Amino acid sequence: MLVLVALLPAMMILIFTGIEQRNRSIEAAKQEISLLSQAMAELHMKTSRSAKQMLVTLSQIPAVQTLDIDVCTVVFQNVLSLHPDFLNITLTDLNGEVLAASKPIPSGTNLKDRKHVREALEKRAFVAGEFIISKFFPALPAFPFAYPVFDKNNQMKAVLTTALKLGYFSHLHDISKLPQNSFVAATDHKGIRLFYYPQKEKTNPIGKPISSLSWEHTKSGDSSGVFMGQGADGVQRIFAFQQVRFNPDAKPSMYAWAAIPEEAVLAPANAALARNLFLLFLTSVLSLIVAWIIGQRTLLIPIKNLVAITKKFATGTLDLHNKPALRPDELGTLTAAFYEMANIQERNQKKLIENEARFRLLLDGLETLVNVVDMDTHEILFINEYGKKLLGDITGQVCWQSLQKGQAGPCTFCTNKSLLNEDGTPGKGYSWEYENNRINRCFFVHDRTLYWVDGRIVRLQVAIDITEKKRAETLLAEEKERLAVTMQSIGDGVITTDFAGNIVLLNKVAEDISGWMTAEAIGMPLEQVFQLVDAQTRKKCMPSVDHIINAGPTIGIETQPVLITKNGAAKSIEYSGSPIRDSQSEVIGVVLVFRDVTELLKTKKELLKMKKLESVGLLAGGIAHDFNNILTAILGNINLVSLDKCLSDRAKELLAEAEKASLRAQGLTQQLLTFAKGGDPVKELSSLEKVIKDSAEFILHGRAVACHYNFPSDFWLTDIDTGQISQVVQNIVLNAIAAMPKGGLVTISGKNVPVLDQGIFPDGSGKYVEISIRDTGIGMDAEAIEKIFDPYFSTKKEGSGLGLAIAQSVITKHKGYIAVESQPGKGSAFTFYLPASNVGKLPAKAIQSKIVSSRSLKILVMDDDSMVRSLTESMLNHLGHEVILTKDGQEAIATFQKALDNHSLFDLIILDLTIPGGIGGKETAQHLLKMDPQAKVVVASGYSTDPVMARFREYGFCAALVKPFKLESLSAVISEITG
Repeated sequence: MLVLVALLPAMMILIFTGIEQRNRSIEAAKQEISLLSQAMAELHMKTSRSAKQMLVTLSQIPAVQTLDIDVCTVVFQNVLSLHPDFLNITLTDLNGEVLAASKPIPSGTNLKDRKHVREALEKRAFVAGEFIISKFFPALPAFPFAYPVFDKNNQMKAVLTTALKLGYFSHLHDISKLPQNSFVAATDHKGIRLFYYPQKEKTNPIGKPISSLSWEHTKSGDSSGVFMGQGADGVQRIFAFQQVRFNPDAKPSMYAWAAIPEEAVLAPANAALARNLFLLFLTSVLSLIVAWIIGQRTLLIPIKNLVAITKKFATGTLDLHNKPALRPDELGTLTAAFYEMANIQERNQKKLIENEARFRLLLDGLETLVNVVDMDTHEILFINEYGKKLLGDITGQVCWQSLQKGQAGPCTFCTNKSLLNEDGTPGKGYSWEYENNRINRCFFVHDRTLYWVDGRIVRLQVAIDITEKKRAETLLAEEKERLAVTMQSIGDGVITTDFAGNIVLLNKVAEDISGWMTAEAIGMPLEQVFQLVDAQTRKKCMPSVDHIINAGPTIGIETQPVLITKNGAAKSIEYSGSPIRDSQSEVIGVVLVFRDVTELLKTKKELLKMKKLESVGLLAGGIAHDFNNILTAILGNINLVSLDKCLSDRAKELLAEAEKASLRAQGLTQQLLTFAKGGDPVKELSSLEKVIKDSAEFILHGRAVACHYNFPSDFWLTDIDTGQISQVVQNIVLNAIAAMPKGGLVTISGKNVPVLDQGIFPDGSGKYVEISIRDTGIGMDAEAIEKIFDPYFSTKKEGSGLGLAIAQSVITKHKGYIAVESQPGKGSAFTFYLPASNVGKLPAKAIQSKIVSSRSLKILVMDDDSMVRSLTESMLNHLGHEVILTKDGQEAIATFQKALDNHSLFDLIILDLTIPGGIGGKETAQHLLKMDPQAKVVVASGYSTDPVMARFREYGFCAALVKPFKLESLSAVISEITG
């Protein structure tokens, strides 16, 4: 190895020298072919200048300028004979027609399609063309030139052309001194091969493009270049090219090429390098032989003696007291050191025995199981006293048979493979837990490998008994599981924190309400996840963790809090918080319990509104009943008096005004009756769109307010009380008009809604229609919106405060819902929903004819109000009927029974529906019909919205008479029933 290392620099020098010689050869060859390509380019330039001079001279001849064809032909022939390398000389007119030529040409030959002719005409100067195949005989490859002919007035008359035979280059270049496969060539500016010498028509034909790889090097923009590459014939060469330009500023018209085979350039350098390397190889072999002979005597024999001593060490033989005679060199010194080492090792062995005894005492004193196992045979080599107490003395037994039971082979969880490196040497330790099924104890085990006293690799296992710890952990895990199940089953949201206020736990309900998942919320500050603000002021109202800890067992709710969820939504909640204490009563955190009461608060508000309406309804019902009785007497008497023919016109006008006032009072009564308890709307299938448009246009007539409608073409029909819904629309539109004193726009839109929220609507399924009435008025603030549907609340000075309360009552009785949105200065929008009908279109209405009866009837009238009784009697007497009056149901039943006994039946019975403190019309009618099923009974009441009035036939009545009524209404009902 030393010899080889010594010879390595010489070898590197030879290789480096050979490479340098190769590089120099390549550089010399590049310079040579570069000069050759330049010489070729210069030669072509001279040829081109000669062609130019020839054409210029010819253009000055008078015969040429005057286009004397015969003279020109003779002159061209003489010139061509002096320049045989040119193919032909021609004179063409400005249209390219050949006028004269040095050689015979076909008739009608035209050269206008030649590039050099066109450029001479355009540039009015000498031009060199590009590779062509001559049109003249013989058709040869050539390189053309052209020059324009001018007359004495400098007017261009014709064009002189000639072409250089490309074969001309073959005798201008001598490459016999170059290596074989060298060549010289020329190409035009497009890379078309004009000349290639020596010729190779199969691989390098004239007139064909050169290799694309070679042509790419000419595109660098340099006037000349040298590169190495593969030619079209597959030979690796060194190429050189040179541009040929006729003018410094012009583009190159040709390229001159030269190339030398790379192999020919490098062959001398390669041969010298191979020769030098062979000589170096012979020198190396001789040096190695000499080195082996010297090393055998001076190194190998003493080393063998030293190896023999080390083998004794390996077998444990340390008795080397008879030291042999040693040589006074390095190996002799090393052998003496080995003898000294043997003495030291013998002393250390005695100490090791003593240390082993102490180590055994130490291991036997540990309350930990320690054992050593052979990794190949699984034999237990050692077990300490603690292990013997648990398992017995199992030294020498197989581990998987003695440490475990029920094993048919090595344990599947054996750690042997995890303790060794890839090369089989001892690796890192491995810690794990397992349960010994022989003694039913759990251990935390740390295994590692080490070399045993005899050199083999063994597994040392230290196992700590953790049975009690595992039992405690199991109990703790079960307790945590029970706690987790309990937390997840709680219907309220629960959040717990540590003492610093960082989130520890969220249950599922808390995740749903807050929008925070437990995984992302753990460790975050409580106030970042549980953000509370006041419902009114929107100021933060979240108590700190310190406040919860210091407040005692529980803190309550001082204001209505709103929780801001992760996505920014606001939810009204109720919550309470308490400190969490450990077994020593030390505070370790806080717990918050909360619930979402957003929908509950909405429900409470709606119930509160309904209670207000119900209270007002009770009051309105009583007032309306009595007021209608009074109006019945007033309106009826006015009606009777107006029939007196002796009245003056002035009296009739006054009575008409009084009747109008009574009818207005009747309208107010109808509004009050809307609140009356039990007042169901009298529904019929209707076009809600028509009802809304008719109502809005009636109110808006003559107002400075415009109204736009937006209803779909398939807007659903509804079952509604058209009068009540019209009243709703009119009340809302009136409010819109009041909110736009200077005029504005009311937009009424309708929309079909398939399904709505079950938490808001009484019938949470089915179809609904949505009506939105929006104005551009002054709007309302939040306080006004909160009270807008309260009875007697109004923002108008002249308002009664019943309009929107009536609207809500009507919509509610239609099983719908109404809401309002508004902002100060941005207008208001009232939206109400009504159940849609399943009927697709309105049925055709039957035309009823009015029949008036003049027959005298016997009529029984029951009413608790004396004025109404007296008025009814007067009206019926005026119509020619006999009237019997009763004040309550008992008297009416008794009177009817007496007439029945006397066989003097009543033709008609008119019963008041409501009798305070007595039997009303409904119960009375049931008694009368039992007595005479053929009896004709009419119900009369001021409660026009009472279910009996709406569905009178279901209760046995023939007709319904709404108070207050006029004489015409009474007569029409009697005529309809009695015919």
